[in-house]
Amino acid sequence: MKITDIHIYGFGKLEDFELKELSGFSVFYGENEAGKSTIMAFIHGVLFGFPTKLHSEQRYEPKTHAKYGGKLTLSLDEGHSITVERIKGKAAGDATVIYEDGTTGGEEELRRVLKGMDKAAFQGIYSFNIHGLQEISKLKEEDINRYLFSSGMTGTDALFKLEEQWQKELDRLFKKAGKKPEINQKLMEIKHIELQLKKAREKNENFTLLQEKKKNAEESLAAIREESDRRLEELNLIEALEKSWKDLCEYQDIRERLAELENLHSFPVNGLQRFEKWQSQHVHQKSAMEVTRTRLTELNETLEESQPDETVSDRSALFASILEKRELYIRWQDQAADIERKLTVIKAKKDQLMRELNIADFHSIKDVKLDIVMKDRVKSMEDSFNKLELKKETVIEAIQEEKKQLRFLEERCGEIEEKLLEETSYQELQKKVKESKEADTLKIQYELVQEQLKENRDSQPKRSKKGSAILVGLVFSILTGGMVWFLSDSLFSAAAAFLLVLSAIILLMNLQSNKEGEDYYGQLKEKAELLRKKLDAQSGGEEAQNRELLKEQTELRENWKQWILKLENTENGFLKLQEEEHGLFIKEQRLQESFRDLAEELHLSPDMPWKLLGEAFDRLRELSVLYEEEREISEIHRNLLEKISLFAKEVEEAVEDTQIKFTVIEETLLRMKDALAVNEKNPCPTTNC
Repeated sequence: MKITDIHIYGFGKLEDFELKELSGFSVFYGENEAGKSTIMAFIHGVLFGFPTKLHSEQRYEPKTHAKYGGKLTLSLDEGHSITVERIKGKAAGDATVIYEDGTTGGEEELRRVLKGMDKAAFQGIYSFNIHGLQEISKLKEEDINRYLFSSGMTGTDALFKLEEQWQKELDRLFKKAGKKPEINQKLMEIKHIELQLKKAREKNENFTLLQEKKKNAEESLAAIREESDRRLEELNLIEALEKSWKDLCEYQDIRERLAELENLHSFPVNGLQRFEKWQSQHVHQKSAMEVTRTRLTELNETLEESQPDETVSDRSALFASILEKRELYIRWQDQAADIERKLTVIKAKKDQLMRELNIADFHSIKDVKLDIVMKDRVKSMEDSFNKLELKKETVIEAIQEEKKQLRFLEERCGEIEEKLLEETSYQELQKKVKESKEADTLKIQYELVQEQLKENRDSQPKRSKKGSAILVGLVFSILTGGMVWFLSDSLFSAAAAFLLVLSAIILLMNLQSNKEGEDYYGQLKEKAELLRKKLDAQSGGEEAQNRELLKEQTELRENWKQWILKLENTENGFLKLQEEEHGLFIKEQRLQESFRDLAEELHLSPDMPWKLLGEAFDRLRELSVLYEEEREISEIHRNLLEKISLFAKEVEEAVEDTQIKFTVIEETLLRMKDALAVNEKNPCPTTNC
């Protein structure tokens, strides 16, 4: 992708500025404030959006009323070109991508053209400036290499900053022991969901147990019902026996009487049939007499009732008024019965809730605040416990992992320590290897000395030195002969002097050379002997083995140091986890104290598990609602009973001093109605008619 044309509508101090047909390599030069950085910022803005007011970058808004923005013409790798235009609009500006065929697109098309590259990557790779390198003064010593590497790669520190941004983004998303990062929160949510799933499974198990208990209870109930039916049959049999007890006694008396009459020999003819006939007639006559007596009694009572009562006549209006209220009385009774049933149900629910909450008296909790603030406190308490439990589980799992790692590292260190030599043995081994290295040096020196001895034994060096000495002596002798011949002018004297000087010089040189050669050779022999003695003292065949052992022990010690370092780091991490666990334990104790205070404030048992706090709070609110409902219904019931009582008193006072006896209200009302009916039939007493 290449930028071929730039058209700036208005950006900074540049207005209606155009650059066309840019080649593959273009250079913009000019003095300071000429607009070079403005053009670069314009390219960034068109491709990736104008900086918002919240950004620290300069926005380059035109000072005049020129249109803010511009467009770039881009030549793509596919061979065609597009135009990207961005003008002032939403926060980062409105972008439009115009293709050669006239079709347009928006931000999505622009991102597709840029192949996902963002502004930071673009600035780090293609658009850097001197300010990036100036930031090197802010780096620490250990970051210099990385900075130079990034500068060598991109010409700026943008890649290095991008890496830091990614690391910050990574830290923002996830930290090993973090709470606020998004992934940590998601993990906590997952663990919270797992905890809820675990609770649901526990509830499911409890439900299964309750079903089994229900089944067992139903079986026990069936057995009890069978036993009850059997006992009922026995009871019925006993009651039947009780009802027939008189017959049994009579039967026993008859048997005893028959036993007494066994000695009688005379019995009337057909006596038994005659007795049964007489007995039947007796029973018939007795029944008829009873019926007659009953009929006579009823007639007498009818006669008495048919007599009009003066007191009833006087109170007929009152009786009529009372009888009109009979329907209200029946309605009051029905309502009172319904309310009593409701009160029974409410009381049963209250008793059940109080048993579940282990509360002896409701008046002890009637002043407890059960408003939305308390509900929020209960919810916060449960959330705190859930988070603490989740954190404890995480720390415990981490501690278990650290323990496993510690055991592995300790075993590894122990294995290496078993292979290590004692310190004294290791020092002795080092000494031996050092001595073996000195022996190698001595051996080399000994071989050199032997070579020198061999060379000294050769005659080449001697002849060379001797020939040189003879040449020098010959020259000196010739000079001496020439001087003598010049002084004496005698050839014989000159020859004699020549021969004499030459012989003396040769003799002296031979003596000196032999003496020096013998001294040097003796020194070499002494040195060779001394080196041989040292080699004999240090001779042995364990040098290679000792070196190999020393190398192995050195590697083991380096290895051991690395494992020990890992062990120390793991122990430090383990200690930190233990400290964190201890901190969680202290936090749990404080939370337990807060829970006990809250439970005491709610008048609940402080030994109650915290998991039941929310359910107990709901039970308390339900109990409070039941109490209010019971109080309201009890007030209505009391009013109904008061009305019924007043009506009963009114009925009792109405029939007072009359022939009507006050018994049950319904019966008394019926008698009042009958009395009114009689008075209507016989308005006057018989004595006055």
